Amino acid sequence: MRCEVALAFAAALASGLGVGCSLERSGTMAEEGDVNAELANFGTICDPPNCDDGNPCTDDACTPQGCQHAPNRGDCNDRNFCNGFDTCTDGSCSEHGGDPCPGQSFCAPEDGVCRGCKDNSDCPQPAFGSWSTCDYGGFCDETATRSRTVTAFACVAGTCEASERTETENCTRNTDNLICGNIVRGNWSSCENFSGVCDETGQRTRPVTVPTCRNGSCENVTDTETGACTRDTDSVPCGSENCTDGPCEGFSSLCDESGTLTRACTQPTCMNGRCENVSSSDTVACSRNTDGNDCGTSCDNFGPCSYSGFCAENGTQERTCTDLECTGGSCASAGTRTETQNCSRNSREGFECDRNEGPYGTCEPVSVSGGLCEHERTVDISECMNEMCEFDRQITEIDDCSCP
Repeated sequence: MRCEVALAFAAALASGLGVGCSLERSGTMAEEGDVNAELANFGTICDPPNCDDGNPCTDDACTPQGCQHAPNRGDCNDRNFCNGFDTCTDGSCSEHGGDPCPGQSFCAPEDGVCRGCKDNSDCPQPAFGSWSTCDYGGFCDETATRSRTVTAFACVAGTCEASERTETENCTRNTDNLICGNIVRGNWSSCENFSGVCDETGQRTRPVTVPTCRNGSCENVTDTETGACTRDTDSVPCGSENCTDGPCEGFSSLCDESGTLTRACTQPTCMNGRCENVSSSDTVACSRNTDGNDCGTSCDNFGPCSYSGFCAENGTQERTCTDLECTGGSCASAGTRTETQNCSRNSREGFECDRNEGPYGTCEPVSVSGGLCEHERTVDISECMNEMCEFDRQITEIDDCSCP
């Protein structure tokens, strides 16, 4: 059943009068802005936007939850005349009135007519179609007409012949107080009517024009809207200030020579809508002499550990340190020095620390048949022993060579 999204705000005024669309208007007062735009936003959740499922036995509606297709009890046509007039049931054209041909007539399925009639009493009773929707001309209209098709049957030469006519009637609705256009709100007045210096809650007004249905016409209804308004009075003085000077202090570092003389003050001030005493302080510059004062030491990271040899397990590492003292109000270098500390590493006992390889000897055949030759050499191996590199053993290395 076809149902346009725009009916959600217009055709819903005729709810109960039409077959199919059942979108209802919700809310009592539109917000500021374009009503049609609001309807368009409402429709974006429906696909297709008009929710038409092509089924005459459902009332299609676009709702905030998406398309809905509610079964109806309207008339339908299953194209089978001989099973009688059809009615929608459970969303399909499945309820049939039975044999439509009374008396002596019989149904001819090939032609979809009743044959064998003697007079009109052997023909079907008139069939009444569903009423159309009321064709209101405007949003605020309260009177309109609707129509339906009436099919009558008459016995002509033994056949019940059908003839159609259109039946029309008036329909009405009440549109009073429906909003029929965009609400226009004027600018707010200034915030006023405060009870005191620190009061933060007042009132403001603005004109509001609401297009409203009245007696079938859209009329502008003007009213005055009153609203609460606020202002921020925090930190606004509400009395005279009282101050007392304190000692010189507030130096930023060990070497800083410029401090402040703190002046403590009490100022009656608005806070959260009330007048309360707020303590604050003013400052006056003061000075001191810090030249020559120790202000710390700055050291680099220790460097890598230095060892006396490959087998050594204990060594030393160094870093540079700068002694600092106050000069002219700043912490500056008073000279540098080198710091040394011991360091160590895992034992290297048994690590190979030297390898003395002798020359290869003569290349000699390995077998009588020839073709494979070898030569050899001696290698002296030294290992770490008690953090010293000492001779440990001599080995012989054999390697392939090209036969002479």
